[in-house]
Amino acid sequence: MTHNQVSENPKKTFPRPRESVVVGILGMLGFILWGLFVNWEHGIVARIQVALTQGVISLLSTIFSVELITWMVKKCRHIKVGFAFAGGISWIIIYALIWLAHLIAGTPEIFYTMLPGIIIGVFFCFGYAFRIHRKGLAQAALAANEGHEKEKGE
Repeated sequence: MTHNQVSENPKKTFPRPRESVVVGILGMLGFILWGLFVNWEHGIVARIQVALTQGVISLLSTIFSVELITWMVKKCRHIKVGFAFAGGISWIIIYALIWLAHLIAGTPEIFYTMLPGIIIGVFFCFGYAFRIHRKGLAQAALAANEGHEKEKGE
């Protein structure tokens, strides 16, 4: 079953950690390179520190983001645009934590280091929340349809 297919098991509505790790590794690689580029003029020690900080933060924050967004979409199902609320609150929480981590790590150019992630993060958080929301709707419809077919067969 590919990630775009709907599961036949209505209880398996949301992706599990494997997807989080794959997305996290991709994010980590991109943001390590960006962190190096933005902080290049601060010397080799700063570049190594930023690359390590940015890599760890990107990996962990992306894994955390996927899980947080998934959890929040589940919790906000009763709200008409719950996926938008889940995406927005997730984005705020994630970037507050990332800013704090960079502050603690002593990243020289925190704002410019975080800027692409902040912009990409908006699209990621809202887009991923919408994807999870739609996947849940599709699986709920499939489950309802199977229920109707069982009633007809009896």
